Amino acid sequence: MSETTSTEPKPTAAMAKRGTKSEEKVKPDTDQNLCTATNNTNDQPSLNKKSVRFGSVFVRLYGITIGCNPATSLGASVCLTWDYDELLPEPLDTREGKKPKRKKNTSPSTFYLSYYRREGILKRAGFSKEDFDRHEKLIQRDRLKRKISTYQCYPILFAKSFGLSRARRKSRTFVKKYRKEKRNKKKQTINKPKEQARQ
Repeated sequence: MSETTSTEPKPTAAMAKRGTKSEEKVKPDTDQNLCTATNNTNDQPSLNKKSVRFGSVFVRLYGITIGCNPATSLGASVCLTWDYDELLPEPLDTREGKKPKRKKNTSPSTFYLSYYRREGILKRAGFSKEDFDRHEKLIQRDRLKRKISTYQCYPILFAKSFGLSRARRKSRTFVKKYRKEKRNKKKQTINKPKEQARQ
């Protein structure tokens, strides 16, 4: 009796469950097939590893417009337009080679645009002061709507905020009264020696 040896790797339990073969054909790069995963079939079953291939990279250039994002703390926000210009597709390796090297530890604050930087960008894009004012009002209105919706979802927050604002008002009036009394006392102490000198 002679034993026959096969070059195909033995099917594993996971393969039998899925009902897949251990060998898959690699499809050519097309527009529909940009990223393909293949099984590497060698003579040794231990070297059966998956490999990934990437196709072309499509780059789109979007325009800049003024926005009304309620998360913006001050002024109008900078947004992207819906219109875009699509550049010619290029292979991933050449695209990655062109890109400048990134710094390792870039904090989110590096991407933060201050009020003046946003205003400068939008002015260069051709927006006027009236546009800024109009969008700031829209932002305030949307922010108020968000507040109302959170209060409707959580009534206890509304009660707490109402209590806090009431306490704040009371403390302000107390401080104002205290300062007024202090000023009056100072005036009285300054005026007393003058009156005594006159007598």
